[in-house]
Amino acid sequence: MLVVTGTQRSGTSLIAKALIESGYDLGASWFDEEVQGGYENEVICAFYRWYLGDPTFPFDDFELPTYQYAAIVFKNFDQKVAKFCYLLMNPAFVMIWHKFRPKGDTFLIMNRSKKDVILSKERIPERFHHDSPLLDQTSEQLHENFLQSWTLLVEHYRTVSLSFPACTTYEILHINRDLAKLDPTVQIKPEVWKRTLDTSKIHF
Repeated sequence: MLVVTGTQRSGTSLIAKALIESGYDLGASWFDEEVQGGYENEVICAFYRWYLGDPTFPFDDFELPTYQYAAIVFKNFDQKVAKFCYLLMNPAFVMIWHKFRPKGDTFLIMNRSKKDVILSKERIPERFHHDSPLLDQTSEQLHENFLQSWTLLVEHYRTVSLSFPACTTYEILHINRDLAKLDPTVQIKPEVWKRTLDTSKIHF
């Protein structure tokens, strides 16, 4: 499984939308127009909510399915592409992933200035006050957690990273070359990239 990840407000939804419109099922339908974010994979989020015992993860108004055997569902989860933007917000999240899925997955990591991530969240406080307390971090905390999480992730999995918003100025060939390093069968259609890339929404 190729997973689009990073932190909140780091461009994961832009990549996810381009992949969906290029024909890939990400196992997600939710999208919030106000924050221009969403497409979180419901199986992954439901597993973490169950494992953490936190009904507010990732946020308390996000309806998720309940699985009788959530650990088995997650362990055997077989999807080509998925999005889970929270993975690098806490090294414990990476350790949990590795405990249940120790090999085989690949990760496209979106990397954005952590100060800009927090500023983006603060611009819409009414939306992000729903976050789990685990996601309520200062930019300094988030920076440290991101570095620790990234170190753990690259130790066990194949990863590539894209800087946001710099990646929005790339030719789509550049992004597709990075995707091909993870899965050569996953590509964003150039016409889709042009259509989904709205510079007015990158990125408050």
